[in-house]
Amino acid sequence: MRYMVLCALATIGSCILGESQSLPQPLTDQFQKESVVIERSETTIRMHADGTGERMLHAILRIQSQGAVQQFGLLSFSYASAK
Repeated sequence: MRYMVLCALATIGSCILGESQSLPQPLTDQFQKESVVIERSETTIRMHADGTGERMLHAILRIQSQGAVQQFGLLSFSYASAK
């Protein structure tokens, strides 16, 4: 019981102290005039022992214009047919 009271007081105290500190000012966005900003891009390629493989692309994009919406509105994927 005593442990729960101490935890509650510590949480309340940290919340009060957290509100009294000034928040850092946001940095000006140096990419605000760009139509697309690539925030993160990762490519992983795996090759298997039987000669097959796979490529995975993980990207996080910030789309900031109507032209970029039209460009990225239709995604196309390539594949190899097994025939």
